[in-house]
Amino acid sequence: MDDHTFYAYVTMELRPEDRAWREAMAGRRIVLVPPMVFGPDGAIALTVLGDPEELRRVVADFPSAVEVEVDRVGEHRHLAGSLAGRLTMRQFEAIEVARNLGYYHVPREAELADVAAELDCTESTASALLRKAERALVDAALVR
Repeated sequence: MDDHTFYAYVTMELRPEDRAWREAMAGRRIVLVPPMVFGPDGAIALTVLGDPEELRRVVADFPSAVEVEVDRVGEHRHLAGSLAGRLTMRQFEAIEVARNLGYYHVPREAELADVAAELDCTESTASALLRKAERALVDAALVR
């Protein structure tokens, strides 16, 4: 780190409207790509990756109290300059699922079999996805 870099860990209590949009995305086969940008007016800007039909269902399922504005739609190649851009969508999904299940917790709260079941793939495929994603992220962190 240099003199111009800092780190902050922030937690916040969710408002009812925050819970509403999160619930519209819960259980979907989509990937939220950091960063999420919180505007001064309460707006939240975020990037969501997924199958076009699944994304349409997510938007359609948002409660009427939550206004959704789609800024742009396009094919996911790589998000230039982001860590997520170093991963395929499936790799990103795998590490997100693993994280959410507790695979990376100490002590571990989920096993590879749990990750594979959630991803609907074999354990060897889940393992390969995680290893490749982890390698890309470690390389991004260490290779200058």
